[in-house]
Formats: sequence, structure tokens, C-alpha cells
Amino acid sequence: MTVWFKRVLVGLVAIAIAALVGIAIFLLTFDPNAYKDKVRDLVFERYQRTLSINGDIELSLFPRIGLTVRDASLSQRNSDTVFASFDSARVAVAIWPLLSNSLVVDHVSIAGFKAWVERADDGSLNLQDLLSGGASDTLALAAAGVADAVKAAPIGDGGQEKRQFSLPGLQAGNVSEMHVDIAGLDLRNGAIHMLDQKSGVALNLLDLDIKTGRITSDQAFDVVLKGRLSGDEPQADASIDAQAMLQFNPERKTYSAQRLSVQMAGRLPGFDAKQVSLRGNLGYSAYAQTLNVSSLELLASGNIDGDHPIQNFNASLVVPQLDFNRSQMDLQLEKLALRVRGVRQKDNFELALDAPKLMMAPQSAAGDAVTGMLKLEGEQTLGLNMSFGGIGGSALQPSAREFRVEGQLQQGRRLTRLNLSSPVQWNILQRSGGLSAIKGDLRIDDEILEGGSFEFPMIGSLALDLEKDQLRADINAVLDGSKVDFRLRATELDVPRSTFTLSADELNLDPFLGSDGAAAGEAPEDKEKSAKEKDEGKEAPADGSAKEQPPAAAPVPLRFPLLDTMDVKGELDIGELRWRDLLLSDVKAAIKAGGGRFNVSQASANLYDGTFKGEFSLTTDAAVQAKGALAQVNIEALSQAATGSSPLAGKGSLTFDLKGSVADPQDWMRTLGGNAQLKMRDGALKGINLLQALRGINEAIRTSFRVPIELPASGGQEGSRTAFTSLDSNLALEKGVATVKSLNVAAPYLRIREGKPARIALADRSLDVAFNVTVVNTGTGQDGQSLRALQGVTIPVRLHGAMTSPDYEIRWKEIGSKAVQQAVKGGLLDIVREALPVPAAPEKNAAQPQRPGEPEKEKDGTKETVRAIGQAIKGLLH
Repeated sequence: MTVWFKRVLVGLVAIAIAALVGIAIFLLTFDPNAYKDKVRDLVFERYQRTLSINGDIELSLFPRIGLTVRDASLSQRNSDTVFASFDSARVAVAIWPLLSNSLVVDHVSIAGFKAWVERADDGSLNLQDLLSGGASDTLALAAAGVADAVKAAPIGDGGQEKRQFSLPGLQAGNVSEMHVDIAGLDLRNGAIHMLDQKSGVALNLLDLDIKTGRITSDQAFDVVLKGRLSGDEPQADASIDAQAMLQFNPERKTYSAQRLSVQMAGRLPGFDAKQVSLRGNLGYSAYAQTLNVSSLELLASGNIDGDHPIQNFNASLVVPQLDFNRSQMDLQLEKLALRVRGVRQKDNFELALDAPKLMMAPQSAAGDAVTGMLKLEGEQTLGLNMSFGGIGGSALQPSAREFRVEGQLQQGRRLTRLNLSSPVQWNILQRSGGLSAIKGDLRIDDEILEGGSFEFPMIGSLALDLEKDQLRADINAVLDGSKVDFRLRATELDVPRSTFTLSADELNLDPFLGSDGAAAGEAPEDKEKSAKEKDEGKEAPADGSAKEQPPAAAPVPLRFPLLDTMDVKGELDIGELRWRDLLLSDVKAAIKAGGGRFNVSQASANLYDGTFKGEFSLTTDAAVQAKGALAQVNIEALSQAATGSSPLAGKGSLTFDLKGSVADPQDWMRTLGGNAQLKMRDGALKGINLLQALRGINEAIRTSFRVPIELPASGGQEGSRTAFTSLDSNLALEKGVATVKSLNVAAPYLRIREGKPARIALADRSLDVAFNVTVVNTGTGQDGQSLRALQGVTIPVRLHGAMTSPDYEIRWKEIGSKAVQQAVKGGLLDIVREALPVPAAPEKNAAQPQRPGEPEKEKDGTKETVRAIGQAIKGLLH
């Protein structure tokens, strides 16, 4: 027994010495750089990618197989473009675990790592082929390449016998069954460049440092990550600090992150972040389709920029517990709370959502009411509350006994209240549901409304079918006893194609658009105060010094980008439409929005004994165009209803073709251009009897001032008119200024034509217009005889100043009649002055600036300006 023991011991020692000698010879003779091509071919065969190793490969065997590789890169699939590279990498593998088909990797150290990750238009990633076999398969394949190199290594010189150092468990054919165990990963000074081809987003993760504990399947390990997010499109420059306890099982496809903590600060895409933090525990199983969340807290604060900027943005999401099993349609949720607040366009807003308890299973569903709140405070105040109460049904068919919306909107002195409720249901499998029985009412309180308030009830339904890609809504309301029906149908809901109809017996727009010129809810005194503040600016300092005002910010041009994506068609059919004092009947129109344009076509209505037909368009960049024709309309009634005054009486026709822009809503009138034509027959100029005024002047001239002159009072006489048989006028508009191109008025014994200047500034509400009055046909009739002294005389008249109260003057010096000129010298103006209530003249020493275009005072002793005679016909356009 002792002899056999000695023999075995001596044999083992001999084998050990032989193995050590063989390994020593191997280390002295093996050159791993000779197998770069072997490894490159292996990688290309597996992934169709080119592996380039420019630096030397250093190999060590005991106590672990170790490789140090320098200056290596991997190409994109089937391309020479570099996908990833590193400056140096050190990987050590334990030998003995390889014999049992286990890959135990010592600490992996990588320096200067770079990768270019791209997402194609179809959503695929350029590293998808590397991930398809799993991380363990990829790492094991790399180890197999090393093993093959070791296995085929020659011992001694090239001419000597070759021996194989075989590792039974490590074969390229069974690498996918290998167990992977990494003692730790240390990645220093890494960079990942990310590009999304579809969206154009390009971001970089720079200065990347990653350290991990032992990485092995189905065992938790620590991960610490630090880096910096950078980018130009969109702009980004933010620090990232993250740590977690990770665990994964590739075979079961389970992944979890416990004690997760992520901190970010700096410039993020679209968000200037003061702080973004995420804490909690996450777990996901791809096979079981389960998601588990506990103690989750997401906090974010900073400023959001872009098309809809938000200042002082703060958001928090707290989820104490959420368990979701998609395969079994089982959801358990407790105490979810979302809070968001910030400042948007000078308006403070708050948003809240609470789900205290929600349980959904295949056979039942229950939970406490889910509530939400939205609040806006600024120039307007909005409060909106929503709730889903009486939750029931099942996970596949959830329902709520009552979905309720309550809200109110305060606009100046106007308060609008909405109260709406309906049962709601949804079928998850069929992806359809909706509000089956909507019931609610809308109430508007405003002192400008008749009775101080306006209220109408409504009923209806809303159905959504995502499977058929359809939306249907039917709303019926009663307004002041008049029935209003609204129907909407929409398909292709990703980019909806919608059609609607709105029909009503009577519709009053005053409660919605306001019944006066002010905005809805703005009292007249508030409007006057706002206008005064706008004109006067800020209060001047007490010492009288000029206070420097900061430059006003340029207004942001108004645009309508929604028109680019809309596809809406509709029809209006309203029996009677009211707005302010305007009344239209039998209103019909076709509406179309889409392709960057909003059109109202085939518009027609009956109004004031006549008819209207027209069309209107609005584009994405706020360009507007309006065309229309009014036929046989009572101009007096229409003007009175629209503007509160009526300078003309009678029926007429008006056509217009106007273009402009509402990009600046406060100054849109200055963009108007186009033309307008007015034609009237058998009408009258209101506010003055021009024949009477001329007869008085004619009589004074004929009698050499022996008879007192009788002229109409200043400002016109109520009920006074100058009748005409026809009136034709053409206006041309450019940049908000209308020019009277032609004016032809035929009246008994009178003809009125356009003169110069002929300018009407719509935005400034001012005018400077001249017209010529000629006396004709004085040989017929008694009235003609009373104008004989003015036969053939053309009297120039000028109107200038504010539209609401223009100044009038007669240009006596431009009159060519010798009789009139002699009358002026003989005292005609004095007689006119005595016949008119002209204000007292200013003191001689008082400095009075001369109005632009005003005739100079007479140098022959006339005490008043020739403008006094113009007061006789001041009411001409009133």
C-alpha cells in the first residue's frame, strides 16, 4: 500500500512539473498578436463587422488568462464606418471555471471608450445585432476566440512539433450555454454619441465613468455612473449622477433596479433644469409582462423653453406602490399623486392628479375616486375640477358611474361656469367607449348681458372607437328657448379628418363675444382707463424730468400652425344670428380647415332688406382675405347697427375684396389692402340740408346782404337731409389707408365729386378728404331760381381730423365765381358768423398753432377764419 501511494505521489509530482514546464514554454513561445486575423475573422463571421486591433495584445495565463488590448475599433455592420473604439482594455479570465463551462471574468477595465449609436427611420438600432444574442453570448464568444488561439498555439520554433493546450468546456459551438460571471467593470473617460435619424436629435454622453460590483446572472450588484450630457441639436449640457442595485436574469428576462437614484442638473433638451431626480425601486419581467414600482419619486424643477415656454416649472410624481400584470390584466395602484406648477405667458398654473386606491382584475374593478384639478391665474382666472367616481366594471371593461367636470372662468367682470357629468365606459379589447349620457349646463354672468346672466342646458353623447379609428359627438342645447344642434364625426384620428354641422333656430353671440366693443367681461370704464393708460404711458416723475422707459418687447407674431395638420369640413345653418346690434337671418356657410388654410365659403345671409354673399380665408402665417357683396341693403339701418351712426340713408350695394394680416392683433388694420365699391340710388346725406345752406348764401349774394342769412346750426340739424338720386364711390386700400378714387353724387341742382386730398386712415380713425359741390340746372323750378347766383359754381369742402368728430371747412379762396369772391370781400363771412353759434375767438396774445392745411386768416379785416363757414355743414357725415 505504501509503495503504491509513493508511486502515485511521484507520478502526480511529475505531471505537475511537466505541466509547469509546458506552461513556461508556452508563455515563452506564444505570440497572441499572430492571431489578430483569427479573431477578426471570427467577429466578422458572427456579426458582419470588422474588428481592427492596431496596438499590441499582451497575454498572461496564471493565475488567470489575461488579455490587454490597445487601440482597437469595431465597425458598423457591413460597413467600414467605426461603431465603437477604445484606447485600452484589460480582461482577465479564470482558467478552472472554464473546465465547467463557466466564464468567470476578473475586473474589466476599459479606457477611452467611444461608441456611435444610431436609430434609423424605421426605429432599428445599429447595435441590435450585438444585443440579439445577449451579453453573455457576446462575451463568451470573445473568450472562445482567445481559447481557440491558445488551443492552436505552437510550442517551440515553427519547425518543431505543435502541441495543443485544450480547455474542454470552452468551444465556439456551445458559448451560448456558458455561465458568465464578471467580477467588476471599470469604464473610464467614455463617450457615447447618439443620433436619431428620424427626429434629427443628436446627443452625446461624455466624460462617462462607470463602476460596478460583481456582475453575474440573477444576483444583485452595485452600479455607479457619472457623466455629462451634451448636444447642439437640441442644446444640452447637463451633469448626470446615478447609482442603483441592479439585477438581471437573461434566461428569464427579468430586470430590476433597487435603491435607484438619478440626479441631473443643467441644460436638458427643451428644459433648463435646476434639478431632476428619480428615486425608487423598479422591476420588470418580459416573460411574465409584469411591472413593479415601489417608493417611486420623480422631481423636476427649472424652466421649459420652446414654442410654449414655462417659467419656474416644478413637478413631482409620487407612486408608493404600483403592480401591473399585463398578461393577466391585473393592476394594483396606491396613493399616486402628481403635482405640477409654473408660469406660462404671465399666467400662474397648477395641475394636480390623485389616485388614492385603484384595483383592476379580469373579473372586477374598484377603487376610490380619481380626481384632477387645473388652475390658472393671470389676466384671466380658470378653475377646473374633474373626477371619476363609482369605478367599476373589470380590467377589460372599466367604467365609472359618474365622470364630472366643474369649472369656472373669470374674465374681468364676466364669470363663466360649466357643470357637466356623464357615465363613462371603455372596452380595452375592442378599444372603444365614451360618454354615453352627457348632461350639463353653461352659465355666463355679466352685467352687459340682458338680465345680467345667460344660461343654457345641454345633453348629448360622445363615442370613441380606436379599432375603427372613429370619433362621434352629438350635442343638443337650448339657448333662450332656441334649439341648437352640433354633430361631429372624425376618422383617421392620428391626423383627424373631421366633419361637423351646426344648426340653430336662433343664435346670439353676445354672451360669447361681448355685446360692445370691449373684450368680453371688460367694463366700459375699464376700457377707457386702459386706453388712457396706453396713450399717456407711465406717470411722469414729480420733478418734471423725463423718465426713461424700457424699450417695449417686440410682439410675437401670431401664427396658426394647427392649420397645417387639420382636416376639418363643416356646415353652418342658422335661422337668426345676432351680434351686438347686427341681425342676420337664414345664415349659411361652408367651412374647411387644412393644408395651412381656413376657409369660409358659400357664405350667405339676409340682412336689412337685402342679401349678403361672401367668403373668408385665414392662413397659417396669419394672412387673411375677405370678399363679399351686399345687394339692396338698407345702408342706414346696417350702418346704425354696425357703428352706431348712419351718415347715409337709403338702399345700396357694397362689394369689397380685402387682404391683410392678423399676425399682430393690435395693429391688424395697418395691413389692410384691396378695394371697395358703394352704389346707392334715391338716398340722402343725413345731418344737413345742403340746398338750404346754399340758398341762404345765394340770397345774401343776390340781395347784397340786405336780407338776414339763414344757415343750419353747427354740427347739423336733426332730421336735415340732402337727397340724392345716385351715389357711386370707389375706395382703394393700402397698408390700412383708404383713398377715395372716385365719388359721384347726383342730387337735385347739385353734383358732388371727389377732390384732393382723399385719405382715410382706418387704424388711426382719422381722415383728410376733400370733395367738390357744384350747383347745376338752376334754370328749372323754384329751388333752381333760388340758387341762380351760384349757377355753375364749384364749392370745395374739406373734412379732416378724427372720424367721430371731423372738422369741416369751405375753401372760399378756391371758388372761381366772381360774385362769390366779391361777396366774401363784402362781408359774407361776417354775416355767416352772426348766423352761426361760433365759439368766441381766442385772445389776440394767445398763441394758437395753425392746423395743417387750414387756410390763413383773412388779411382784409375778417375777424374769423374762413373755417367758420364750414361749421354750417359740419353734420354732413354725422
